[in-house]
Amino acid sequence: MDALISFGATTAITFFVFLIGVPIFMAFLRLFGLYCVVREGTCHVYVLFGKVLGIYDEPGLYLLPLKIGPKALLVNLLGERYVLDMRLDQQYLRSQPVN
Repeated sequence: MDALISFGATTAITFFVFLIGVPIFMAFLRLFGLYCVVREGTCHVYVLFGKVLGIYDEPGLYLLPLKIGPKALLVNLLGERYVLDMRLDQQYLRSQPVN
């Protein structure tokens, strides 16, 4: 019975540590420019010292050091990231006359 209580306590502690720790760890990785998440309908443009390093317009998870190289570690500190909205604007056309 003592082993079951120990197992349950260890499981609960591990669950809550990972529940809080993993998002904080991922935020630090994103802060240092190790990855980015491009959402659907957006485009990320990375600029360092006026030079475009990368354009990501397909949705997904990108590991920036593999795509940009070692400059990915500098782009969040010294450069800029532009998030552009690439969605098409739709207009309501039902009230317009046809002929």
